[in-house]
Amino acid sequence: MRRTHLATLVALAAVAVPVGALASSASATVTPAWTKYFLAGGTTSVSGLKVSGFDGKRVYVSVKTDAPGATVAVGTTGNTDPPYGYTYANTYRGSSVQFIGDQDQVNAALASLSVTLPADTRKASLITTAFENRADLAYNPANQHFYKYVAIGPCAVNTSNGCTSDEQTARSPNTAKANAEASTEMGLKGYLASITSADENDFISSKIEGATAVVVGGRDSDAEGTWTWVGGPDNGTQFWSGNCVAEGGKALGYANWSTGEPNNYISSTNKCGGTAYQPLAAEGEDCMVTNWTDNSPAEKVGYWNDVPCGNNAYTAWLTRGYVAEYGNQSVGGSFSNVDIVSSVLNVPVPATQPTWLDTLFQTLSGPKKTAVKLTKAQQRAQAKAAKKKAKQTRMAYDLVFKNGGRFSFYLTNPQNKVIPISEGSSIAGRKLTKPMSVPVIRDIKAGATVKVTLIGATKKMAKGALLNVILQEKLPDGTFKLYRQDAPDPPLVKVD
Repeated sequence: MRRTHLATLVALAAVAVPVGALASSASATVTPAWTKYFLAGGTTSVSGLKVSGFDGKRVYVSVKTDAPGATVAVGTTGNTDPPYGYTYANTYRGSSVQFIGDQDQVNAALASLSVTLPADTRKASLITTAFENRADLAYNPANQHFYKYVAIGPCAVNTSNGCTSDEQTARSPNTAKANAEASTEMGLKGYLASITSADENDFISSKIEGATAVVVGGRDSDAEGTWTWVGGPDNGTQFWSGNCVAEGGKALGYANWSTGEPNNYISSTNKCGGTAYQPLAAEGEDCMVTNWTDNSPAEKVGYWNDVPCGNNAYTAWLTRGYVAEYGNQSVGGSFSNVDIVSSVLNVPVPATQPTWLDTLFQTLSGPKKTAVKLTKAQQRAQAKAAKKKAKQTRMAYDLVFKNGGRFSFYLTNPQNKVIPISEGSSIAGRKLTKPMSVPVIRDIKAGATVKVTLIGATKKMAKGALLNVILQEKLPDGTFKLYRQDAPDPPLVKVD
């Protein structure tokens, strides 16, 4: 099953909205994250993300963020394993993280997930993919596609003239294309892999086990020098024009040809250089291989070469198989037995200091700390948890604002993580009737004096709680530029 969810993360709940046509249902699912607001310029723990329905199975989980410069990290790796080609230290960390384990192991890892966002982040999402692990399939989190390397055994004699006619047929790009397009994985038909970015080129070079000297989907068989991708969402897209660079060849998209390639026919008479191989004379070179080997036979990892498409002794000697790709959309696809969930990260405030405002306000008095009596609801909650009483702290401020505008108020700890403000707190005349982990927004006039009374658990607030105040300056284009100032908060003392 493939489901795509848009999880709107507000206050203490999330709403998951399916997007697009869904495949037939299955029990294996990803529960979206319900973490509320994420601080730009800091690290925020992610809550609620987990997988279910994978009892007794090995699960492949990928978590990525679409925010430029952002990283996700898993602190508790447990007994999970990274997929082939991925190397991590004690912590899985990067723009995406991938790991494999049983359901309990991957959920323990997901429980330790955090996101670090750059200070200029305004919008971000987490994309989580889960499916039953397959040793023969590789998953690329960048485009949410699957890849399969199909190996072909060696020729009887591994020389340029040592492959039988049947071996030449089996190794030809034409056969590879037909076999890839006849295959089906995760509910979708395949095609020879298209390589449309440096990221995808690196993935095919280093994240697919055994994929050496493989046929991929580039061709100029329809028009000489017009190299296009054949099959999949990029079918017909031209990425190169002409022969090698020395003969005026140029990229029209991403390309990574080996030096002197493509040359259509290795000849001492053209500027591409090389030695003539007579079997190419009649046919030319209209198909593509990557990670190829030459006479050395040193590996050309990540570099492309053009070869004949049909039965040819040189091609049969040069190739070892092909890579098929599965994904009928530029990003993702209508897979079966795959769950892809998007959790929206609300990023309302950055963790940066003002750039041109000296101060937003002056503190006339505070913080003043006094004991807070528990409400009846709090007493019942504590009793249920077998606690005699809750210890809380009140922080009271009198603030005079030099600048007018729309302001956000929220609490953080020294690690820049949000501390929930308890019910009963009051901010510029607004009294909270429920706990708030999100900023409280108030419109304040220049010169106004306001009272801020914040209530929170003593254990959290005593560790260095900080009152953050953000001015949202509306720009002519309707967007907001944000400025932060921190109220002076000396160390808190425990108050019974």
